[in-house]
Amino acid sequence: MKVRSIGFVSTLSLAVGAALAGAIAPAQAGDVKSNDAKFICGTSQGAPATVALTSRGYIPVVRWSSSYFSRSGFSPQARCKTVSEKFQQYYQNGMLNYLTPSYQNRQPVICVAATKGGPCAGVLFTLKPTANPMATLKQLMRVRVQAGPVLNESTGGSLPANTGDDRYLDMQEYLQTAAVDPVSSTAPLPKKGMW
Repeated sequence: MKVRSIGFVSTLSLAVGAALAGAIAPAQAGDVKSNDAKFICGTSQGAPATVALTSRGYIPVVRWSSSYFSRSGFSPQARCKTVSEKFQQYYQNGMLNYLTPSYQNRQPVICVAATKGGPCAGVLFTLKPTANPMATLKQLMRVRVQAGPVLNESTGGSLPANTGDDRYLDMQEYLQTAAVDPVSSTAPLPKKGMW
């Protein structure tokens, strides 16, 4: 009877330990299935970044460098966390099929769309009032084909707003073709004053 109790306690301890280790250990690229992604707030080039953790590795999507929204309580780190959670929520709900530019409450935004040509099904993030949402999306498209750097949220060109299919970024294609960044990480940024 004692042997069975010790075996049960040992098995229970191992199960609890494994569950805790899984909850505490940072996700690694190998933990993600081939057609799966996990969106997290990590770092890219020393700045907070929305990063897609895929079977290919870390794919930075948006680097949060603008302090424009800080007065509203959204520092670059806070925006990174909030928007990364939205990316993940929309992804889990099967809504992160396409990104498309739009305007909500007269503010330029980047939205998710369920289908190519479909309407904005949810706002991922708001841009500065002077930003051109189409230019922002085009910058993301250049990232996809590795012709440009990761989207730096503080920039936004003045490209004319186009119509048609070029207004939609296919996220599955993006995750399969965008450059993997070996220096991106899920590690939190050091707190100010630590250096």
